[in-house]
Amino acid sequence: MRQDHFTYQQAARVAGFGLLVQASVGVAALLFGVGAGDALARLASAWILLGVAVWVVLWLLFQQHKLERLEALEHDDISGGESGLTDDESRVAARRLRTMHRITVPASSLIFALCLGGLGWLHLSVLRQVRLGEAEFDVAPNLGWAVAIGVGLAVVSFIFSRFTAGMAKQPVWRNLRGGAAWTAGNALLLLIIAASAALRYLGNETAAEAIAWVVPVFEFVLAAEIVLNFVLWLYRPRIPGEAPRAPFDSRLLSLLAAPDNLVRSIQEAVDFQFGFDVTGSWGWRLLTRRLPLLLAVGVLTLAGLSSLQVVEPSQQGVRLRFGEPVTNAPLNSGLHFKLPWPIEQVEIFDIARIRSLPLTSSLVSGGEVQLWTDDLGKKYDRKLDSFLVKSGADNGDGFGGWSLIDAEMRLQYRLLGDDQLWSWIDLGGGRRGARASMSPRQKALRALTLAEIETAFRSRTLEEVLSADRGTLARSLRNEVKASLAKYGVDVVSIDLLMLRPAGEAAGAWEELNVRTQQRTLLSTKARETVETGFVQLLGQTGLVDPLVDAITQAESLERGGASEDEIAAAVAKADAILFSAGGEIGARIDAANGERWVRVLEAESLLARVRGQTRSWRAGGDLYRQRQIMSVYAATLPGMRKFVAAVDPSRLDIDMDLKTIDPLFAISDALGTGEEGLSE
Repeated sequence: MRQDHFTYQQAARVAGFGLLVQASVGVAALLFGVGAGDALARLASAWILLGVAVWVVLWLLFQQHKLERLEALEHDDISGGESGLTDDESRVAARRLRTMHRITVPASSLIFALCLGGLGWLHLSVLRQVRLGEAEFDVAPNLGWAVAIGVGLAVVSFIFSRFTAGMAKQPVWRNLRGGAAWTAGNALLLLIIAASAALRYLGNETAAEAIAWVVPVFEFVLAAEIVLNFVLWLYRPRIPGEAPRAPFDSRLLSLLAAPDNLVRSIQEAVDFQFGFDVTGSWGWRLLTRRLPLLLAVGVLTLAGLSSLQVVEPSQQGVRLRFGEPVTNAPLNSGLHFKLPWPIEQVEIFDIARIRSLPLTSSLVSGGEVQLWTDDLGKKYDRKLDSFLVKSGADNGDGFGGWSLIDAEMRLQYRLLGDDQLWSWIDLGGGRRGARASMSPRQKALRALTLAEIETAFRSRTLEEVLSADRGTLARSLRNEVKASLAKYGVDVVSIDLLMLRPAGEAAGAWEELNVRTQQRTLLSTKARETVETGFVQLLGQTGLVDPLVDAITQAESLERGGASEDEIAAAVAKADAILFSAGGEIGARIDAANGERWVRVLEAESLLARVRGQTRSWRAGGDLYRQRQIMSVYAATLPGMRKFVAAVDPSRLDIDMDLKTIDPLFAISDALGTGEEGLSE
């Protein structure tokens, strides 16, 4: 084929038409994803709309090829004339074409790879959040339209990719393979959308959700291939006159755009391995003639295998024919026969497996300490679940006030099986949406459980719910919920209370209230200890306080009331009996006072008797009694006095002496007078 400007002009027209097809398919997928609410279509539309930039690069490339060819014709026409310009100065379009092949196309390929990597990471993050229940993955409600639109757009994309791949067989149009490959990728993603919708229509939610993970994996693989093509492009030798292959031209997608090349390559590889023309042999021709029979045998074999269903010992199954139960009793463990799929199928229920169902928002992460004062709603950007409980005991008018608590709970349950399996099946049906974290049956079970828990909380006070004995609360909730859910074929294993705290900003005040309550309890305990210690010290026993107070009060009331002395004495004797029964400090003091009183009385009586006896002696002889008493005083006093004996005549002595007690620390001369002092006087 001639490499003139008409040839490249035709390629530019095809590239422009490919840009229009790519944009139309991408916008249609985006409108369907946004309007119908299909997340998978929105994911695929990002890839398709990125392909518009690929066709823009191809259109610019072929336009520049056309300008280069026109410039070459003009240069040939004027090459015989006189001109002061060199070839490099006059061939501006050629320089721009070389710049596009060397810089623009490789740079745009790297940009495409980065965009694909970013899209893959974004889509992978969304799907991870959906799997963890932190986000929803919506799906179109009308699955038939999803299949029709996906298949229709895929057919349009595949036909155009086949047309473009056929043109790319010509060397001058070789770069059209990049656009053909990208359009073939459109067809693949649109078929994924249709397959996901078809699987959801057939009730296989697990496979439909697994298909969504193909999109980010597909984008990562293609981004890696583009980067690898760029590295190989750097080291690939340049052949003069031949346009290099663009790095964004995917070899993997080219196989989808031109599958005949793949078949031809397989045939050539088989012939090369065996050393002769295998495809032209009689065996190959016999295989091709008997292929319909082999396919029929394969289909019959698959149908026969689908007629057998194995139920494990921990499972029970329900045989469905076009979605309706066939038998009244569930299938127990063993091998069972049924009609081939899709006429009949068996829905398996694992009755031994313990299932977990979050009843509230999941905020408490494993291993992380959560305090009551932590703002979990702001931290996780999620609404907390609150429940009503009584503020305290009933105040007598039937209303004691209400309080809110934040709670995170989880239900652990399993199926009862046998005849009660039908109750579980009747609880709810339908498929779980792509963005829904629960199936309709799980939502119904959650609503029933929360209704029972809310009723149980409203019958308890705030102190009972927030007490340290949460194990008892969890067991009581389990028993109440278990009795209610048994009729739905559910056996409640446990109610896990992952978080219980006062709602909102009341947590800090609650902690302060607990501190003040503990301080009050401590002070009350210390005061009670002081009172008990005082009463034990005074009375001997703590249980005698009230009887003693009652006895004293009764005695005082009898005295004020003018009762008889016998009654008052009996009341006082009763109080005394209480005081003296335990042997406390009060009783001991009273006993000591009584003893001291009797000692004084006896001493007074003794003195009185002695005085009376001396009166008789006085009357018998007064002088003698007086002298005897004086001598008694001398006898009692003189032995303790200091006495001096003078052995001379007293008339010859002149004694000047201080008879005060002499301090033994001083000399006797200090107490006696000196001769000089006598002279001075």
